[in-house]
Amino acid sequence: MYHVGDDGRFSAKESNLDLVEYIGPFPDKSQGDQTAKIELLRTTLTQQTAEIDRLRAEGAAAIERLQAEWQSEFTAAQQLRSENERLQAEIERLRAELLQSEARNTADAEAAEHAARLEGLLDNSREALRELQEDHTEMDHRAEGARSAYLGVIKTLWEMRR
Repeated sequence: MYHVGDDGRFSAKESNLDLVEYIGPFPDKSQGDQTAKIELLRTTLTQQTAEIDRLRAEGAAAIERLQAEWQSEFTAAQQLRSENERLQAEIERLRAELLQSEARNTADAEAAEHAARLEGLLDNSREALRELQEDHTEMDHRAEGARSAYLGVIKTLWEMRR
């Protein structure tokens, strides 16, 4: 007779006819029908592979664009922080000068005016920094959303490919 092992292998012990009896008769479909079906499946696979490649390229381009935007926002934020620190130091210096002049009973109106102007500039700088940080946070959320969407598409296409 014949024997099918645990690993799925077939071993014929008596004859090849036993194998035919085990498998059953050959299908009635012509070879042409099977060839057409194989070609259709190959075409579909090729199209799906091209679509996956296109989506990967689009996703990679979007990620690179978002990274470039984030980098420019980050650079601008660093420059604003430096300017903010410089202005803060200037304000502190002017305040110290103002306190010294008040201790000597000589009010320096010009220093106070400059300090007020610099405080206004500092407030403007802080507001600009806050806006930039909000934009930066929004950019991070958009980048994370784009990344999640890209990974979701890749996962879906991978599962379709199986």
